[in-house]
Amino acid sequence: MNGKTNHCVYNINYHIVFCSKYRHKVITGRVEDTVKLTIQETCNAYGYTLIQIETMPDHLHIFLSAPPTVAPTGICPETQKHHRQQNILCLSRP
Repeated sequence: MNGKTNHCVYNINYHIVFCSKYRHKVITGRVEDTVKLTIQETCNAYGYTLIQIETMPDHLHIFLSAPPTVAPTGICPETQKHHRQQNILCLSRP
């Protein structure tokens, strides 16, 4: 899956793993659906291509492609911040 900018063609993929605190099994049901949707929306908003996402009860794997102008250290906080805010809202609803 190649991307293009004005001066280059790139194929930069990142495999990111997020774990819940103390590896508690909380990524199930509504939380799992919310996490997947939120990460997809975040990738679309920042121009990343979400290749695949897999959730386990205690962690999730994200495989995405980002342009070379974005540092890997910038991808993780952006995606983590957005899905954390959405999960707090999801868990607080009855």
